[in-house]
Amino acid sequence: MGRYFLSFLKGYFLVFLCLNGSAGFSYPTPVDFDGSILRWDISMDDDPVTYEIKSTSDADISSYDTIIDESADLWSSSPNSYFRYARATEDQIARVTINLERSIDGSAVSSGYALFDEYKDQKPEHCSIFVLIDDNLSSLSIAKTILHELGHCLGLGHSLIPEAIMSYQLEKNSFSLDIDDQAAVSRLYPADGSTPKLPPGCSVGTDRHPFNLGFLALWLPLFVGFRFLREDP
Repeated sequence: MGRYFLSFLKGYFLVFLCLNGSAGFSYPTPVDFDGSILRWDISMDDDPVTYEIKSTSDADISSYDTIIDESADLWSSSPNSYFRYARATEDQIARVTINLERSIDGSAVSSGYALFDEYKDQKPEHCSIFVLIDDNLSSLSIAKTILHELGHCLGLGHSLIPEAIMSYQLEKNSFSLDIDDQAAVSRLYPADGSTPKLPPGCSVGTDRHPFNLGFLALWLPLFVGFRFLREDP
């Protein structure tokens, strides 16, 4: 009997961690190790997140205008999400800066990275994207890299689905958003304006006041269960 009860407790523990919405165990939005939010603090009534294109190299950035605008439009048209990108005008301050840089000669693939580099009260104010480019690279490779990095500037992490643009395996996806990408952005910026949620999956975190009802709901049954197992012959 004790063997079956132990299996029940293990299942209860895993289900609780995945589904519990208490602030004591799961973050309502992605956060960094220091507690900084890794998504834009915007609502469905706010203006789009603006972006600009820059280069510190001799790259002709005008030739990438269309690719970058199309990438931004893909994220902006994701169903069930209110998030929108828009090219910054001359009188606007861009919240995302896309830096186009020359890659190492002979590089076979394009690559890049993105990071939130300006914060106010632990809320993002600016995100920088750096994309390594080369005249010998295909436009598709560069386009997918830009689309991928713009996803990071939304607050998305990497996906385990190879076909998703947010996966590491850019050779297995296309210049488009997979259903996994769309589901993730709709969780962070839900079209109905509801509370943002983590993209599918579990996240176990900490809380300044861990001794709450969520704490009791998890540990009290486990404590009683293990006491029962010790007394069960």
